[in-house]
Amino acid sequence: MKWLVSGMLLAMAGAAIAQAPDVVIKLDARLNYRTAPESPNTQRLYDELGNYSIVSLGFKLEPGFKVYVGQKLQRFSGGHDDDLLDEYYVEDEGIWRVGKQYVPFGANRLVRESVLAARGDTNLLIEGIPVRFAYCQGGGGKQEGFVGRVGGRIGFSAFIGDHFGIDGTSFGLIRRPESASGRGRGYGQAYGVDMSKGNGPLMFTFEGVAFRQPSKDELDHAFEAYDLSCTYTPSKYQTYILGWTRKTNPNDDIIRLQASIFATRNVFIEPMLRYRDGKTYDLNIAIRVRL
Repeated sequence: MKWLVSGMLLAMAGAAIAQAPDVVIKLDARLNYRTAPESPNTQRLYDELGNYSIVSLGFKLEPGFKVYVGQKLQRFSGGHDDDLLDEYYVEDEGIWRVGKQYVPFGANRLVRESVLAARGDTNLLIEGIPVRFAYCQGGGGKQEGFVGRVGGRIGFSAFIGDHFGIDGTSFGLIRRPESASGRGRGYGQAYGVDMSKGNGPLMFTFEGVAFRQPSKDELDHAFEAYDLSCTYTPSKYQTYILGWTRKTNPNDDIIRLQASIFATRNVFIEPMLRYRDGKTYDLNIAIRVRL
């Protein structure tokens, strides 16, 4: 599948040169400083929730297809995804997408996996409810199987296959990106529900996921994770978040305080303070540049 996708991208790129399309280059970079008790201070080009710094290129072809390639500026220290490309895919936007991509599951807070996949988007005939589904084929101990989400503000998600949850981009609310389990591990099934409700400048979100069928029982255990957060956005220059995350087996509670504050053109300061089981877990301060 990887060779097929690579061939498609090369063909699209060749056609793009011939057609001279509009090319859009974007940068979403984070310089994150972290300090935590009993661990060394670190400076990384990714944040503690598993978000990479990305430089991306996108363009549209004459038939209306879109090509996107996003590259990481730094991989997770000690991480297990050795691919420098975060995503690369071809799509008919809102209908299908083929390539390495973040697959649709929940609110992308607990499960956020970039893997080679073929994805389809549609709506149910009844009430026009959105349906997003994908078949993943990572290979080599990476994610394989089916994943999808049904719903709008209230959604239900599931994956059935193997090795989901292995990347540092997943479980960012309950573990550090460097602690990702990696190839050959993960879970065979997960079932989740997520919902969101807005009220003026406030947005309330909830997500709960049950993880089942661990690939290696001696290392991984079935568990549930829940996240409840309140986001306050008084203006386009400020955002504040209060969140609570619980993990079971064993029980673990994490409280986080986040903010995104405008500093100057295209630059935001994003601090985050977290408490784990009543004790300070870490303090992060990120400078985020979006161009």
